[in-house]
Amino acid sequence: MLTLLRTFIDIIALQKGPDSIPSSWIVLHIALLLMLISSFVVVVAIDSSEPVNYANTFLGYTLGICFYAAIIYLRGQSARMLPAVSSIIGCGSILSFFFAAEILLFRPLVGADEARMIAYMIILW
Repeated sequence: MLTLLRTFIDIIALQKGPDSIPSSWIVLHIALLLMLISSFVVVVAIDSSEPVNYANTFLGYTLGICFYAAIIYLRGQSARMLPAVSSIIGCGSILSFFFAAEILLFRPLVGADEARMIAYMIILW
C-alpha cells in the first residue's frame, strides 16, 4: 500500500508515469477508496458556508474520467486504460489530501480566504 502511495506521489512529481501502476482492479478500488476518503477530508477541512452539491461534483469527476478513458480507447491503447484511470483517480486523491492539509495548516496563520487561495494553487499544479 505504501509503495502504491509513493508511486502516486512520484507520478505527481513527474518522476514516473501511469505505466508504473499495475493493471489491476484492486489498485482501481484502492484509488476509489482514496478518492472517497480524500473527498470527505476536504469537505471537513473546508467547512465552507457555501452550498455545495456533491452529486454534481462527483458526476463531473466521473464524466472527466470517462472522457479520458474514451480517448485512451479511441487511440487503441485499451490495455493502458486501467492503470491510467487508476493513476488519475489516485493522484487526484493525493492532491486532495495536500489541499486539505494546506487549508488546515495555513488557515490559522494567514486566514481562511488566503489559505483557500493557496490551496487552489496546489490543485492547479
